[in-house]
Amino acid sequence: MSEAVPTRTITPPLSTGEVNFLWWFIQGSLMNAPVREDLRRGWGPCERHTLAVLVVENALRPHYLHGPAILFHDLIKRAVAAYAYAWPLHDLRTRHALTPTRPCHFCAMGIDASASGNIPHERYLCASDETNLRAFMAKTYEGWRSWVCPTCSGASGGVLCRRHLLEANEAWEHRAFEDEKARIDGLAAHLCRYERAFAVDYQGTDTIEDRAALIAAAGWVSGWGQLWDFWTAGASRERALHSDGGGRRTEAPSH
Repeated sequence: MSEAVPTRTITPPLSTGEVNFLWWFIQGSLMNAPVREDLRRGWGPCERHTLAVLVVENALRPHYLHGPAILFHDLIKRAVAAYAYAWPLHDLRTRHALTPTRPCHFCAMGIDASASGNIPHERYLCASDETNLRAFMAKTYEGWRSWVCPTCSGASGGVLCRRHLLEANEAWEHRAFEDEKARIDGLAAHLCRYERAFAVDYQGTDTIEDRAALIAAAGWVSGWGQLWDFWTAGASRERALHSDGGGRRTEAPSH
C-alpha cells in the first residue's frame, strides 16, 4: 500500500531557506531580545511567514505550540495597550500604536521563497508538511471563523484585521472603537489561558476556544489573505478526496 503524500498547497512552496531558518527559529530565537523587538515593531511576520511559522511549528511540535502562543499573545497584548488610551485621544494614539515601524523580520533578512538552505531533505519534507496545521485549524474552526477579515478573504461575516481596520477607520466612532476594544480584550484573555496551559501546573486547563485564539490572533495581526487561501485550498482538496468518480461528494469534510 502506497504511503500518503504530505499535503502542500502554499504557493510558492516554502523554500529550503525558509524551512531551515524556521527550524532554528523555533529552537529559541524568538526569545532573543532583538528578534522580539523586531517582531513587535513589525507587528509580527508578514502573511506568508506567519503561515510558515504555523506550518513548521505544527509539523515538528503538533502538541506543543508554545512558541507561536508566546509570539501572538505578546502582539495581542500590544493591541490591548493600543486600545487602552482615553477616548478623546484614542484615534491618533491607537492608530500610531497599531502601525508597524519595521518590515517583516524574515523578509528583512532575505528569507523568502527563493532562499536556499542547507537542510536535509527528510527534515525539509517533515517540517513543511501542512497536515498538522490543517488538523489544528479544523478542530478549532468554530472558534476562529468569526475573526476572518472579509477584506482579506472575500468571505462574508468576520471582522477587519489590524491592517484593514487602520485603512477603514480614518476616524473611529466611539461605539465601534469600544466594540473593537472588547473583542481584542477577549482574544487576549483566551491567549493568556492558552499560553499558561503550557506550564506544568496548568496543563489541560485550556479550551478549544483558547487554542482557536492562536489562529484568530495570527490572522488579525498579520492579515488573513494567505491563511484563508491555505484553509480553503485544503477544504477544496478534501472535497475532491471525498467525491466519487462522478464528482459527487460522498463524505462531508470535518470542521
